[in-house]
Amino acid sequence: MPRGRGAGVQSQPADTERGIRLERVLALSRLSLSMLALIVLGFELPTATDAWVVARLIVAYTGYAFVVAVLVGFVPRQLLLSRIVHVADICWAVAITSATEGPGGTFFVFVVFVLVSAEGKRYAMQAYAQMRDKSLSYADLPGLGARLKLPEGWRYEVMTPDKELVLGAKGEAIIVQDDLDDTYQLID
Repeated sequence: MPRGRGAGVQSQPADTERGIRLERVLALSRLSLSMLALIVLGFELPTATDAWVVARLIVAYTGYAFVVAVLVGFVPRQLLLSRIVHVADICWAVAITSATEGPGGTFFVFVVFVLVSAEGKRYAMQAYAQMRDKSLSYADLPGLGARLKLPEGWRYEVMTPDKELVLGAKGEAIIVQDDLDDTYQLID
């Protein structure tokens, strides 16, 4: 009995064509992701000591993604090339994740900027303002304490929560502002 498309069997050329399309989509996705990472680095380079290592890794990854995109576009699909690229993708993921220290690292860390009162009450920053200093950016916030004129006994800190931080109001919230009009809400 002859088999054909109606019998659910696909021909070898159709499978090859689908594989080529998949490789091209993956190559373009890889290149797009790396370009987006470069754009993010351009706006906000992390302030940690490993920032330049991460930046170089992402630049190198973008070069790799470009080379793979060119190869996928011009080299006929070969199983060996696909496997090499797959292994290389895993290696890149490990390298970038290791350099950023994973979820607790430069790119993934969730930090909270905190004012601590003389009595030890902590206030988490809700918003930074650019009304008094138009050039203030997120990148400036880790060192903002040196610029603030705080009441005696108060201090500015950068805190990395060890669990989810939820600031509830239950109808009333205690809010303070610093001399740059940045807004903080009572945590404790």
